[in-house]
Formats: sequence, C-alpha cells, structure tokens
Amino acid sequence: MDVIKLIYEAEEKKGSDLHLVAQSPPLVRVRGDLEALNSYEQLQPADIKTAFEQLTTHEERETFYKEWELDFGYSLEGVGRLRCNAAMQRGAISLAIRLLPPSIPTISELELPDICEKLITKPRGLVIVRPYRQRQEHHPGGYDTAPEQHRKQARGHY
Repeated sequence: MDVIKLIYEAEEKKGSDLHLVAQSPPLVRVRGDLEALNSYEQLQPADIKTAFEQLTTHEERETFYKEWELDFGYSLEGVGRLRCNAAMQRGAISLAIRLLPPSIPTISELELPDICEKLITKPRGLVIVRPYRQRQEHHPGGYDTAPEQHRKQARGHY
C-alpha cells in the first residue's frame, strides 16, 4: 500500500484528516464527516505497518515500539505539512494523519461570517461563543434556560 498516494487522494477531496485503522477502508474527514475512500478494501495490519514505515524514520520507529505511541511530522510536496499520530490499537498500528495546508486560509476561504473578521482584529478582550437563546421576560436572568418542548416534557406535558 502506498500511503503517499492515499494522502494525495485525501488532499484532492479537500480532506483535513486521513485515518488508517485495521479492518476498515481508509477514511478521510471532509468538512467534518468521515468518508471511506471507495476504491480501497479494508486495511490489514500489514498495510498500516507499511504506511507507518513509509512516513517514519528508524529513530521514530524505535520510539514507537518502546512507547506504543508516536506523534511526528512529515512534509509532502504539493500537500504541505502533515501532523501524524501512530498508536497501537487492538494489536495493530493505527494512523491519524492531519493535512495542514501550506498557507493559512483567509476568512473568506473558510466561508466564515464577516463578524469573525471584526472579532479577530480586536486588540484585547474575551470573546464567548454560545448558542442563541431567546430572551424571556419571566426568567430572572432574562434568558430562557431550556427550550419550550423540554420544559413541557419535564412537567409531563407533551
């Protein structure tokens, strides 16, 4: 198995992570969801060991076989930097590979709301992000603490 080819496929799909686990096809995280790379069968422990050996140095492998876990980096032309984690899982090596883009994406490339740009340019302060709750006059703090359906369920009303 050629892990470099898998990494390029993950990058083509705009994946952020590549997961290699025994008895599972290679999985790519795309926009938060894990997707199997359909052209591959379930990986065997030997496949993942080969991939691990392609990405690591002799010294890194020695550390892994002593500690049974390893965090390491790898650079790949056309993809950028990779942050990798190898662990022993159920008697087989598992690999999690984070694809880090060669440049930091802009706010518009990330499709974030305009308010985010205003928030990050503030010289100081604390920004708290929390779910929106409708204002309720009867609540002492002014905010509803539970959605209406949950309050009804708690009182036995459906």
